[in-house]
Amino acid sequence: MFSAAADSYELAVREIRGEFGREVRIQRVGAELGRVDGPSVRDLAAACDEGRIMFVRHLTEEIASFEELPPSDELAEVSLGELPQ
Repeated sequence: MFSAAADSYELAVREIRGEFGREVRIQRVGAELGRVDGPSVRDLAAACDEGRIMFVRHLTEEIASFEELPPSDELAEVSLGELPQ
């Protein structure tokens, strides 16, 4: 998942595809939020750190899809279990 300013979202998508290829699947899930299927978050972060991608603001790994979210009473437990020890 990545974020970009709403008015720069398409520029971020163009940069990601320019760096990793047109076959990278990107799904917009909000005005400023997109889901990337292709490069690892580490590879994407490295491209951002090296200045090859400039319009991405934030990156995170997706640990579950929206459809797979557990009931709210279990969500905190699952989320805390994913944090590094």
